[in-house]
Amino acid sequence: MIAHSVSPPAWYPPGLNWGAFLLAPWWGIAHNVCIALLALLPGAGLVVAVVLLLKGNEWGWQNRRFADIGHFHAVQRAWLIAGIIVGVIQAMALVPLWMFTLAMLSAV
Repeated sequence: MIAHSVSPPAWYPPGLNWGAFLLAPWWGIAHNVCIALLALLPGAGLVVAVVLLLKGNEWGWQNRRFADIGHFHAVQRAWLIAGIIVGVIQAMALVPLWMFTLAMLSAV
């Protein structure tokens, strides 16, 4: 049976949630944190991501059921790893675009 807490335990340090920061809208959907969807609005993405970085652990713990604190940490670590992988893939996809843009600018 999965235990559920209404608020994070007092002994649990808030910390930073890098998975919520890196994958804000998707993390928000998975953790029932609707405010994360505001990250999809132009100009609001960075602000929402920073709020989730700071409050993500608390909101994630409150809105999603976890077996225990270890399960919570494992899930958040998986989100962090996924965020890093997505970031690396995006950066790799942009390199050819940057190279093309530089070539076009130098040709002018």
